[in-house]
Amino acid sequence: MEDFWEDNGYSLDATRQGPYAVFYRLHAQSLYATTVSGVRLGSPESEENLEGTRLLLSAYYAVSLLTPEDPAVDPFSGGIVDDFVASFGVTSGTWRGV
Repeated sequence: MEDFWEDNGYSLDATRQGPYAVFYRLHAQSLYATTVSGVRLGSPESEENLEGTRLLLSAYYAVSLLTPEDPAVDPFSGGIVDDFVASFGVTSGTWRGV
């Protein structure tokens, strides 16, 4: 599998699997948003209550997840994103608006 990745980079192999990478960076400065939009939580009522509110984070991590294919259409890449987001306690699939 690793030889395939060396030759083909971030693409799926014959089993429809491939490499992925996670990059993250701590941002120690504050992040302030005057209007929060696109909230995804476990219940529509909670989402509605947060929509349009303000947000202040004193420090946060910016995270990039590199998948071999488009996670919106590729099941393997989508599963990587689902698992990553679920590790933060978010219901699987909610990142896609499902």
